[in-house]
Amino acid sequence: MTKRLFTILLFLLAIATRGLCQQISYIEETKNWYYVYNEQGKRIGGLSRSSVGELKGWGSDFFVSKRYSFYYICDAIERVVELAEDSKMSLTEGS
Repeated sequence: MTKRLFTILLFLLAIATRGLCQQISYIEETKNWYYVYNEQGKRIGGLSRSSVGELKGWGSDFFVSKRYSFYYICDAIERVVELAEDSKMSLTEGS
């Protein structure tokens, strides 16, 4: 699990340092959509709840969602960076 998390962090850092990723200021949740906004308040993306499932959290350049037994780690412009099956990786509060 440590190796997997380290790989994910390296990949996210590589994206951020190359300037390929916009910064996430906040994510607005509506009934059917998640809208991603940058620090200027401009909407930079949107994802349907049916495609990514439940939003678990976000950082400045990525967000995490869970759909069925899979976690999706996506960048600010909604590219899936990593996909992890629930049985292989546990994301729990306080970890």
